[in-house]
Amino acid sequence: MKETEGLPIQYHLEIYEGSRISDPSWGLKASAPFPTFSVGDFFNRQTFDRWYEPPAGNERFRVKEIEHILWEIENQFIGHKLILVLETVQVDDA
Repeated sequence: MKETEGLPIQYHLEIYEGSRISDPSWGLKASAPFPTFSVGDFFNRQTFDRWYEPPAGNERFRVKEIEHILWEIENQFIGHKLILVLETVQVDDA
């Protein structure tokens, strides 16, 4: 078994709308882990304007799929990519 102990970790986040067939709508890289997401969480997209099909009216984004990918980057880092796939759902204003 190959050991990668002691390598720093790079954290990546990719967000997709609907499915992973298209390019991600948004992504970033960080030196600290991202907060925990769960399937069913609502995703507030108000501060980002990069959506292919933004929710309208009483629609919101909800996390429908989560995937984690780990890999080694040129023997210098461990990459941890968190992939979120969002769906648009209707919500009640009440």
